[in-house]
Amino acid sequence: MEEKKNAHLSYAFSCGSIIGFVTFVYYIIGFYTKFERVEFWFDNISFFITFALLVASFYRYRSQHKGTLVKFSRYLAMGTIISLCIAFFVSLFLALRAFRLDPFSFTLLMDQIVGMMQEKYPWYVEILQQNPSMLPVMKVSFVIANFLTTFVNYFIYSLLLAWAMSMNNRIYKQFNQNNDGKSSNS
Repeated sequence: MEEKKNAHLSYAFSCGSIIGFVTFVYYIIGFYTKFERVEFWFDNISFFITFALLVASFYRYRSQHKGTLVKFSRYLAMGTIISLCIAFFVSLFLALRAFRLDPFSFTLLMDQIVGMMQEKYPWYVEILQQNPSMLPVMKVSFVIANFLTTFVNYFIYSLLLAWAMSMNNRIYKQFNQNNDGKSSNS
């Protein structure tokens, strides 16, 4: 009973791992082919790939449970787990890039951020200049912030998708009830 009860969580973790890994591989390919420099196209294609796989995983789950009404909460739980997996893999790529693949570009990014902070928070910039060992801490905090941002973005997508899927279930159920009533009256 308990195994069947949590089957949707296992399914969500599997789908999330697959989607996250596909996204990770896409980012690695984009990094080595320099396609990620065309930011608009790279980000949009990444979004569409991930969103399409998320929709496909929800529809596959629903098709496996035909005849049962899948609740909004179950879709939301699945979307949350899938979003966490995607955020993990995206942050893994960012950490790999920041610390191994291209630390110089990340240092340039940190310099730009410090330059922007110079106007509003000069005291913070002085602390950074006095303690250059804070750069690795900033890199780690940037990766954590990216994880949270990615999770929130995909959670919102999965929230909207869960709502749409649960509404679709209700409409489908009402349609079938109405058609069953009409066919028995004939």
